[in-house]
Amino acid sequence: MKIILACVALLAAAQAAPRLAEPQEFLPTVTPIGKASSGPSGNGRIVGGALASRGQIPYQASLLIDSSSLCGGSLLSPQWVLTAAHCARSTSRVQVTLGGISRDLNVADPDRVVVQSSRVIPHSSYSSLTLRNDILLIQLATPVSLNQYIQPSQLATNGALTYAGNTARVSGYGKTSQTSGASTVLKYVDVKVLSNAQCALFYGNTIYSGSICTQEVNSAVIGNSCNGDSGGPLVDLATGQQIGVVSFGSSSGCESGDPKGLTRVTYFIDWISSNTGLSF
Repeated sequence: MKIILACVALLAAAQAAPRLAEPQEFLPTVTPIGKASSGPSGNGRIVGGALASRGQIPYQASLLIDSSSLCGGSLLSPQWVLTAAHCARSTSRVQVTLGGISRDLNVADPDRVVVQSSRVIPHSSYSSLTLRNDILLIQLATPVSLNQYIQPSQLATNGALTYAGNTARVSGYGKTSQTSGASTVLKYVDVKVLSNAQCALFYGNTIYSGSICTQEVNSAVIGNSCNGDSGGPLVDLATGQQIGVVSFGSSSGCESGDPKGLTRVTYFIDWISSNTGLSF
């Protein structure tokens, strides 16, 4: 009888124990000050995007920070990952998943590799108030082997190019709507790059030379980044080069159609090179 009671007590305790919440990461938001005079408009969301196929986005990283927060990132080399400073500036515990199209480790994925960080390097001038210098590097504890499913991102280096008007692709495991949870599978959306002047009409002096902005496009693959996509890559489709790192969104929400703010890669290319020793 005592054994039966003990088992019942253990079962009740297990049922009462809190479960770990699904990892979340909340994209910093800025309140729009107005509407741009020109550019795409509409009601886009990540759910309007497409599911990535195996090896389609081999530079994509999924980051689990302190076992509680989710961000995206991009592989720069076998031992370096690029992401946003607001994701992991206060920790060194980052689990990095590469190669697969599912971040759920309970789902079999033969292409997936999971590796831990050895250190993180946030930009020393990152400001959570202005959201400037929102960029961070992660050094992996063990270098990963490159293959058709794991490849470095090709960073843009020409600071003279604005990419305004170009179509670019943003990818990640972020929320599929304003009210949903994060996606367990890798998705992507195609967006239009705005000029900084257009974006400043929305966000004022939050926009500076280190910013790059996007807005949804009217096509079969529409949408934009949302919570959980922070730190993820923006790649110019014309050149195949990464031009941005997802940084912030509008306080109106992911589905508002308002522009998304990103960190401009070319503005920080020297900082990236000096801290990693990589040449681009």
